[in-house]
Amino acid sequence: MAKKYLNEANISGFISKFLNDLQDGTQQRFIAQAKKKGVPKDITLRLTVIEKEVAELKNILKDL
Repeated sequence: MAKKYLNEANISGFISKFLNDLQDGTQQRFIAQAKKKGVPKDITLRLTVIEKEVAELKNILKDL
């Protein structure tokens, strides 16, 4: 079995992806908790819109 060498770019990419996934999950949990606690619907709706806009912006920036 060949050894797979890790370089700084591989490690950095893995950590960035992990943190981004963690952040995305946190945002969704935060919005769900806000809904359960009775935060007004217009605020939770706005949080959801912001979350989607951030995701769209990330996709646009990836393509540059």
